[in-house]
Amino acid sequence: MIQVRMQFGNLYMKILDSQETFDFTLEKIRTIPGRSFNLKTGEWMCGREQVSRLLVLFPNQIIWMTPLREIVEAEGLPIEDELVQRHLQWEQDTDFPSFKVPLYPYQKVGANFLVDRGCAATFDGCGLGKTPQLIGACMRLFERGKARRALIVTLNSLKRQWAREIDKFTGEDAIVVAGTPAQRIGAIEKFENSDVRFLIVNYETFRTKDYLERIKKLPLDIVALDEAQKIKTGVTDKMLRLKPSQNAAAVHQLRHIPYRFLATATPVVGKAEEIWSLFYFLDENILGPWERFRERYCKYHPRYGINGYQNMGELHYRIAPHFIRRTKDMPEIQQQLPEVQHSHLFLDMTPKQAQVHDAILEKIAEAREESSKLRSSGKSFQFLHGQLVSTEEALDAIDARVQGYYNFLVGACDTLELFHMSGSTMADQIVKELAITDKDFKSPKIEQLKEFYKSMTYDEPESKVVIFTRFARMAEIIHRELPNSVLYHGQLPTSEKEEAVRRFVEDPSVKAFVATDAASTGLNLQVANYMVMIDLPWDHTLLEQRIGRIDRTGNRAKNITIYYYVMSNSFDEQILEIIQRKAELADQILESGKAARKVDVTKLAVEWMLKNRERRQAAG
Repeated sequence: MIQVRMQFGNLYMKILDSQETFDFTLEKIRTIPGRSFNLKTGEWMCGREQVSRLLVLFPNQIIWMTPLREIVEAEGLPIEDELVQRHLQWEQDTDFPSFKVPLYPYQKVGANFLVDRGCAATFDGCGLGKTPQLIGACMRLFERGKARRALIVTLNSLKRQWAREIDKFTGEDAIVVAGTPAQRIGAIEKFENSDVRFLIVNYETFRTKDYLERIKKLPLDIVALDEAQKIKTGVTDKMLRLKPSQNAAAVHQLRHIPYRFLATATPVVGKAEEIWSLFYFLDENILGPWERFRERYCKYHPRYGINGYQNMGELHYRIAPHFIRRTKDMPEIQQQLPEVQHSHLFLDMTPKQAQVHDAILEKIAEAREESSKLRSSGKSFQFLHGQLVSTEEALDAIDARVQGYYNFLVGACDTLELFHMSGSTMADQIVKELAITDKDFKSPKIEQLKEFYKSMTYDEPESKVVIFTRFARMAEIIHRELPNSVLYHGQLPTSEKEEAVRRFVEDPSVKAFVATDAASTGLNLQVANYMVMIDLPWDHTLLEQRIGRIDRTGNRAKNITIYYYVMSNSFDEQILEIIQRKAELADQILESGKAARKVDVTKLAVEWMLKNRERRQAAG
């Protein structure tokens, strides 16, 4: 990797590689005609006309401190090199005319890079939009008549998010393989017999041989692997007793599909065998047979397996032409992104989460019916749990129960572990009735957060993140799962909260600040450039207060990203929609000078969900 800037008509190049690849990069730079070295700045220098030579030597390994277009068009002397013009064309606004939402120039470059290579990977850092790049590559191939249909493979919790993104950018439908075995087979058959161009599956789908064989028979031209680290364990080696994972073994059977793409923000770190598995899927000729690869790049013992690596610099340069990687700290990327990005990530609940969520909705419906009967009874007193109380007291008790169920809906979307931690009678009853065990604790939100955190700390070692949740117990779970994090909630002593703030602000090794809304006001956390909303508050003003902890004067980050984790078809989604409507209404009111009407967001969200539930039941 090199960094390039222009000054006084000359190009200045700085090598950014580690020692393992430094010599390879230096050897390439020494082939540039007219080069020289500046001892004061530690940079190599050459004439501006050598920009095409740089693109040949480092086609996707340049950080442009001065934009390529500015270099090319400087001093009114444009460079008419075909390779240079092709790179510039990749950024043109006229590309992707069918897209409803415009791509950033670097995303256009990424999509065109994939199309140009045919089988390639994007290892862009978190928050840079690998999904639209994959969609863009598919659409370019469709438009050029080189492909007709695409298979998207992603995590189970992200399938519907992918369908949303395809619709958002292209307006096209996508078929998601989900549900019961019969529903999954029906989805595959529907795709086969329709004109829909995108089929979306999760990796675990291929563990069922019937599904795998059906998909292999489909006339697919493109397969794109999202979160491709799921196939990193793909080596078969009897001598070293290595076996591929089910995911890798199955996905490697899709190599007959002509166009193959990978995307992950967490590429393998230092393990040669994992690199081999990823690039074997793309093209077996890139790294050759495993046995030959093992001898060249792995140190091993027949009894103890792989215990080291060698020639890693050479390995990097063998795979470099086949992947593109940008991160948010690159100046060329910072110039293109808005100051604050809001990104909504829609995840799918686990089957157990959905069961608990629906059961709580049922309990709310029953409580409301009970309340309605009490109101219409005309009686002054009622029996409640064997005690004679006034009707007003009985209604208050039911209302308190419903309020508790509201919190349980949020908890069901976060993680079922909260029900075990609650200690309340109502929570214990739900745990018992629905047989919630520790096997059901898996949380798509926490899994997604851990992947993001791993990527952030790997890609951007200077970055930090603030994470908000409603619940102190959820904050404790997250704090437990994230290394180098601090915890802040209202139940902690003042001294501990102050220490958490101090460490996050002053200690470079502390990367995450995990908090409840106790931290939503009065704190200056502008050392962070990321925020994750695990769940949403009741009101948009509280949401703005959360965001204000990092989106404030004094934040040195040029770009801030706010992520919202939302469970599809859930209480989460209803709350998000209502908060957005309230925010829009508030803006209109501020402009017109009218007073705002107070809205119970929780109550309204539940009412919408119950109405939708009644419609589904009536339709069924």
